[in-house]
Order: sequence, then C-alpha cells, then structure tokens
Amino acid sequence: MIFIRRSSQRRELFSELYDEGEKDMILIQDNVTRWNNVFLMINRALSKISTIKIFIIENETERDAKKRLLKEDILTSEDWRVLAETKTILVSRLSICNRGLKKVPIELFGRYFY
Repeated sequence: MIFIRRSSQRRELFSELYDEGEKDMILIQDNVTRWNNVFLMINRALSKISTIKIFIIENETERDAKKRLLKEDILTSEDWRVLAETKTILVSRLSICNRGLKKVPIELFGRYFY
C-alpha cells in the first residue's frame, strides 16, 4: 500500500486499473493509532486483489529499478491466504466491539466494513 500511495504517478497508474465504479476505492494505509484500521486496510486489499496483482505485474516491467517494488514486498499466495484469515479473526473482534455502538446507525459503518 505504501509503495503505491507514496507517489502520485503510482497512484494514478493504479487507479487506471480500477473498474469504472470503483474510482473512490483507494487503498487504505495502516494507521498505528487504530487497530480497526488494520481491518480496513486488509479488507480493501482483499477486495482489490486482482488490481493489486495486475499493478505488480506491470511494475515488474519498469526500466528504472528504483521505481520497482522490492521482491520482499511482493505478496505471495501464502501472504494473501494469511490476510484472508486475519480478516476473519478481525471481523469477529470488530463485531464484539461494535456491540457497544448500537446507538450509531449502521450506515456509518456499512461502507467501510463490508
């Protein structure tokens, strides 16, 4: 996420890979002050998995090595599996935390969490 968001050119290239209805679905970067932001980041990445994989493939053809993703930053199938499992764990934790938010309309959360 950081690699793509770090430069306006990469953000633009990544957004060109979006389907027309997804233009407002930018990638979410981790935020150390809120644990649920990890859930949001993982959830968004999993929903954009094909776009991320296409971006990685296209980035590998970049002539300037400084503009290419580091090999250790490229997500493997195992990494994606772990992210999916982590999301499952965080969903259950999120539902427990949201029990205290029953007075808050679900519309405020629906777009971000599901």
